[in-house]
Amino acid sequence: MRTLFFLFLLSITVLSCQKSNSPDDPTSTPDVYVTGIESNGTKNVAKVWKNGTPTNLTDGNFNAMGYSVFVTGSDVYVAGYENNASGALPKVWKNGTATTLSNVPGTYAYSVFVSGADVYVAGEEDLPTNRVARLWKNGTSVPFTGSTTSSFASSVYVSGADVFIGGVNFSPMNISNAMTWKNGTITTLTNVYGVIYSVFASGSDLYAVGVEKPGAITLAKIWKNGIATSLTDGTNTSSAYSVFVSGTDVYVAGSEKVGTKFVAKIWKNGVGTSLTDGTNNAEVRSVYVSGSDVYVAGYENNGTKDVAKVWKNGVVTSLTNGTNWAAANSVFVK
Repeated sequence: MRTLFFLFLLSITVLSCQKSNSPDDPTSTPDVYVTGIESNGTKNVAKVWKNGTPTNLTDGNFNAMGYSVFVTGSDVYVAGYENNASGALPKVWKNGTATTLSNVPGTYAYSVFVSGADVYVAGEEDLPTNRVARLWKNGTSVPFTGSTTSSFASSVYVSGADVFIGGVNFSPMNISNAMTWKNGTITTLTNVYGVIYSVFASGSDLYAVGVEKPGAITLAKIWKNGIATSLTDGTNTSSAYSVFVSGTDVYVAGSEKVGTKFVAKIWKNGVGTSLTDGTNNAEVRSVYVSGSDVYVAGYENNGTKDVAKVWKNGVVTSLTNGTNWAAANSVFVK
């Protein structure tokens, strides 16, 4: 189960769930932060880009990944993992300095959200009998309720005193059911295979996006207050990785398989727009709205390697040169 989920997550991770942001000075140019990975030829190096300029978070001696980025004031937080000789350990980096959240090998941090002075990180921890969803608040693990089997938490969003989590709870039959947690209380969204990759709270509404597989085809879905809507017509395999709400508009980033290739897509209020032409595989894993601008981050294959990319209003910028494998997992604009 660990291997299946880990491979699935590496291929379609999204883990972006940030607050809406508008620059204080509407005439200023905001800063665009992206986290992800770039291979050094032998190992994956966790990276963060600011306005296209990269900074390594790890030294490249072990595999690592940046999954989620959150910026508040002058502080840049990244959640991810770095391997050691025993396995993966969950990390949160603040301005490039890493804190290890658990010393249990095979544990991952997927999403970070900062509210006031509190830093929340969602992930999963490998226990002797099963894998369990984890929420760390200021580095301390907060126990979940309602999960008696294996589970993982892929996204965290904080609104006032409420903490929302999205992820999966595995049934006794080892079926992954899409779930959300509010202040530790669980809500099951699917009774078939499903995953929540991103949550976003807006007013009294909770949005969650991910996938559901009621039959042979995996479908991109959005849930509003527990009510599901498909983002595609069900003809093609599709996935929804990230959700962002700005005013009355709801944006979702993901992909749809057209023919033999995955096409990067953005949906606004349920209407999809393709960002790539389907020549090569591509996915977008994170969406962020700042004022009237829509940013998405992901990757597009160049025929031989995946290239980390960010799109602003549909116009693409490459973050890597295509020499090594790379991917962008999360974008934050400030």
